[in-house]
Amino acid sequence: METIKEANKFSFGLGIFLFMTIGFTILLEGFDIKSTLGFLIGIYNIWQHGFVKDASKWKVKPKLILIISLIILLSAYGFLYIRKSSNSQNKIITRKDIIEGIVTLAKQELPKSYGDNGDSIIKISAIYENTLEYLYKMNSKIADLDSVTLKSFESDTRGLLKDNMKKCNPDHLNEFRKNKIIFRHKYLDIDGNVISIIEINASDY
Repeated sequence: METIKEANKFSFGLGIFLFMTIGFTILLEGFDIKSTLGFLIGIYNIWQHGFVKDASKWKVKPKLILIISLIILLSAYGFLYIRKSSNSQNKIITRKDIIEGIVTLAKQELPKSYGDNGDSIIKISAIYENTLEYLYKMNSKIADLDSVTLKSFESDTRGLLKDNMKKCNPDHLNEFRKNKIIFRHKYLDIDGNVISIIEINASDY
């Protein structure tokens, strides 16, 4: 029987980087030969090292990394949508514009399941005037997770969220920082109990 090769974190990370950075470029400027090629290479690396090859030893699973990247890309697209609308009306972008733009777009796309474990992203909502809450439902019970696993999950996921935020378009990040936008990620277990709440503040990105 053929042995499945182990996934490479560097190649997977490169795929995520290309997916995020070139994805933003495509959203801003549209497709061209170079961007399309780079984007496809990114998707190929993600597929090969996150799904085809064995990534079972990774603490943070490739599917979770990918879905978080998709959420950030979705958020950036929502911000772009509001910015373009505002510019066409000679209107200053406000904190409320950014929040409402991201939430409005998310309502069209969520809830959405991901992975093979039945995990899902339920919604993105504004809980305060400067805070977006990303709500996840994990197909597991907090009672089955020991303290070491919980601590590792929070630490690894926080690092991943911060790294992905830094890959956003610099103009978007400047607007997020200027408006002191907080990205709050809330993870619930299958019974609705809170597994972890991770906040990414302006100082983190």
